[in-house]
Amino acid sequence: MNTLHKLALVLLLSLPAAHAARQGPPQPTPEQTRAMAEAFAQTVAQRRVALADGSLAWLVAPAGSEAGARVLLTPDRLQQAFDTITEAGAWPSTWLVVREAGQPNDVLISIDQQAGGVRDPEAAYEAPRREWASGKEIEAALLQVRGDRVSRRPKNLVTVEFSSKTVTTYVYEVKPPSAQDQGLMKLLPQGSLLRAAHVVRLADGSMHTLALVLQEATFHPADCTSCEAVLFGHADGGRVLAVLAGDQALDDQVDLTAELHGVDGKALLPRFACVKGDENPAAAELPLKERFADREPVTLLDLKDLDGDGLALEVRLPARYVACDRAEYVELAVDPKAGKLAVRPARQ
Repeated sequence: MNTLHKLALVLLLSLPAAHAARQGPPQPTPEQTRAMAEAFAQTVAQRRVALADGSLAWLVAPAGSEAGARVLLTPDRLQQAFDTITEAGAWPSTWLVVREAGQPNDVLISIDQQAGGVRDPEAAYEAPRREWASGKEIEAALLQVRGDRVSRRPKNLVTVEFSSKTVTTYVYEVKPPSAQDQGLMKLLPQGSLLRAAHVVRLADGSMHTLALVLQEATFHPADCTSCEAVLFGHADGGRVLAVLAGDQALDDQVDLTAELHGVDGKALLPRFACVKGDENPAAAELPLKERFADREPVTLLDLKDLDGDGLALEVRLPARYVACDRAEYVELAVDPKAGKLAVRPARQ
């Protein structure tokens, strides 16, 4: 069972209405916002927050944190929170209210942008939930809860609310290797699930197989209720490998896992596209074989000439959701002369 996090946005800016027409400070691009979130996670890697019950929680999930320790912002949630600040035009400074559905308290964080990143927050604390109308209310609560003040007073207020739901992930049963395996299957590492394969011709005229392979393969049905879910659809997860193979051996192999950031940050390869009706909760109750019996799998290795050399030896794979009308892709290419694979960000 995995927990997926959904974000509901509540945006409240404290700028006076009379100044609404005034152009605000420049806001970071989505790429800059992502870089800021990643850098901020490093800045606060050891930061803990005192909770109302006297316990401590990690502000952002650190590498190797102990099991069971509460984490206020996973990397995915942190990215969504920073994206929300950007969408609200609330940089360079804002109070960030982090709200978890079903919890009685809010976590309030002072966010202050500086050259090259975001400062370690002056304030990060938990307070009883309420509808915060202004930064002054948050500062008053800070004084009451901790007896502290902030020297840099955020000008805006952004609230992000997360809820959790439990979904089922299915583990593929992969056939163990046998002496009867032929062709590509006998060359693949043990435990491999062949997701897609396509024959390609190299510069010397020899025929090779380009394949996408999953290890520790899992299947993730989507709820198809968000643009992000629709981008990846009902997808396969696990360790994602691209291989180039001849008749007798693997010529090259690259690990794509770190390049693919699907729903909740996990590496995903689309298997079935979302169709009308998938967003209905009743669809999730159907047995998998019945639900997907007549579906055609997504064609992953749709090779095209993406570099303009006249050879259709490149393919784009969805790598990261950015917005409803925008996504990032990774490009997998076969070098026909070297007989090797190359991975690079796809050209926009």
